[in-house]
Amino acid sequence: MIVLGAGVALGGCGDDESPTATAPATRPVSGSPSGSGPPGSPAASAKAEAPPQIGTPLSVAEWSGPLQVTVFEYKQPLSAKPPTPKTAGHQFAAIDVRTCNRTTSLVQVIDTKPFTLVFGDTSTVAAYGFDNPAFPQPAYPREHSLAAGTCVRGWIVFDVPNSRPSAVRYSESEHSQGGGKTHDWPVV
Repeated sequence: MIVLGAGVALGGCGDDESPTATAPATRPVSGSPSGSGPPGSPAASAKAEAPPQIGTPLSVAEWSGPLQVTVFEYKQPLSAKPPTPKTAGHQFAAIDVRTCNRTTSLVQVIDTKPFTLVFGDTSTVAAYGFDNPAFPQPAYPREHSLAAGTCVRGWIVFDVPNSRPSAVRYSESEHSQGGGKTHDWPVV
């Protein structure tokens, strides 16, 4: 459970917006996701047991404080005419992600590095390291300082084999309060 300091009011991030700008959008943090309950409650237990669906926000613990991460969409193949991957039998895929800094006073550095795609054989693919205007926009930022109480949303691109992953994974830092836990959103 995340407790915000007394007297601090945070505005909401709209889930209904599609990323259309050319730069990542930063917005105030919204309240906790609906359907969550206190630790040990039926709502909290059900949430912990079932993997989250794409579009479900997750609370993650990083070393500098809590974040709320949501994967809104997985696209493969990309509909635009992206560049051709250098590896034969590969194509580009992308995820639409929003990360919110849930602290009330700390700036947190966010990046694409915690996000990977997991395949059925348990292999993982890291985010593609290059930007291209043909990729979905806005691009999710790399090494971006995210102010307390704000969110950023954008697309992360991956160079993948011509098969679909089983999940999108967010891996907490091993130095985080969560001890390096992983969070998976199944890809259907």
